[in-house]
Amino acid sequence: MPDTIIQTWLDRHSDTFLQNDFVAHMRRVHLPICIRTAGGAEWLIREEAVLRNGFDAWVKVIRDQHATDLVYRLLSVDKQGEDIIWASYSTHILRDATPMVPAYDSALCLIHIDGSWKCNSVISGLSNTQWPVVMPRVDTSEGGAHKPDFPSLCPEAARLPNEPSILTPPVIPPRKD
Repeated sequence: MPDTIIQTWLDRHSDTFLQNDFVAHMRRVHLPICIRTAGGAEWLIREEAVLRNGFDAWVKVIRDQHATDLVYRLLSVDKQGEDIIWASYSTHILRDATPMVPAYDSALCLIHIDGSWKCNSVISGLSNTQWPVVMPRVDTSEGGAHKPDFPSLCPEAARLPNEPSILTPPVIPPRKD
């Protein structure tokens, strides 16, 4: 069941970008959301306007690259209680089945809140260090972003409302290409 929850969430998340549907995107995100990149950046996004800025930039990337598909493939799932699921996944930005950038692995945390699953943390395999991401950068060197060594989450986004504990992401095995 967690696999289905995550893959469905990823598929709908992809649709929000391809359809430029920020309202649907917001329904899948819980603020504050922490986003870390393999390049060492960390953003704690508290405001919808800041999230919108990043969303619009990502939609522009997809359109400027003439991407036809944004495919997220589930790699692993770690259910940490009834209301918390960590997952790793690969991202494929494609134009008619041709990769626009190298595939990269990331992880996310979904929390079950207000009757739905929402993301409150992303550890991105992109090496970008500036918000918003205007051109995806993937480090393909040995030990680069395609084989991420994910850090722990930023503590503020890791808390469920009224819960003081800090969540820890699962260990993500290196990609076997």
